[in-house]
Amino acid sequence: MKEETGHSVEIKPGVVGVTEEWRGGLHQWSYCYRGFLIDETEGKVELTEEEVEDGLGHEWIAVGEVLAVMGGVEPRSELGRFIQERDLFLMGVGLGLRSG
Repeated sequence: MKEETGHSVEIKPGVVGVTEEWRGGLHQWSYCYRGFLIDETEGKVELTEEEVEDGLGHEWIAVGEVLAVMGGVEPRSELGRFIQERDLFLMGVGLGLRSG
């Protein structure tokens, strides 16, 4: 989490949701955990060049707003659309709105 968000979090035990991803030559498993912010000191956020070019970033918002905010974003690339779909699914699972 420190690498992705620049913050330290406490991860609660147990996986909330899992996705298996196939795109191009990539085969990846993504795991979703429930976590809580423990350090509000901003660290350095690490994004790939492709993520930056696609306009991806991080924003702290209220949990109840996450699906509307994430769903309202218009990705600029196929990768961005893929990440949005994956993350909306995992957030839905994390909020108990889907099974995963």
